[in-house]
Amino acid sequence: MIQTGAAAALSRGGVARPDPLARLAPDGCGDNHLSACGGRDEVIWMSPPGQQDDAPGRRPAIPRSNFWRSFVFAGQGVWHAMRNQRNMRVHLAAATAAVVAGLVLRISAVDWACVLTAIGLVLTAEMLNTVVEALVDLSTDEYHPLAKIAKDTAAGAVLISSAAALGVGIAVFLPRLFRSAG
Repeated sequence: MIQTGAAAALSRGGVARPDPLARLAPDGCGDNHLSACGGRDEVIWMSPPGQQDDAPGRRPAIPRSNFWRSFVFAGQGVWHAMRNQRNMRVHLAAATAAVVAGLVLRISAVDWACVLTAIGLVLTAEMLNTVVEALVDLSTDEYHPLAKIAKDTAAGAVLISSAAALGVGIAVFLPRLFRSAG
């Protein structure tokens, strides 16, 4: 059974803490629930990792022997982003085209390092954008100017990383394409 709210924190020996989102509510509602404000019914409290794992007679939430399971969870996150985020699929198609172009044009090891770093930067930015969007959507169902700022800024980070990757692509591939065409 999952306990929620202050009762769950107190039953585990934790401290009942105020809702971290309550300070964002302009009308001051939202102590342990935001239902009066039109939000979530309850907040599920979690104890800090050290406190949870070190409690006598208590098993850790994710057993240490299952360290490799964390890679499975990470893979599920990547798969979710690929399936549900159109822009992630666009970036993956561009990354595939860059890798194919690198193989065809036989770019140097340094160029490979630049191209793969740019690809990693863009894909990471896109996934962090997905995280920000999911967290904002989870925290509010209504329009809020801070939610707009969070989403727009995360999208701007993807735009900047994509522009940087385009610059790397131009610097690496354009001279080789001119040489092979001439």
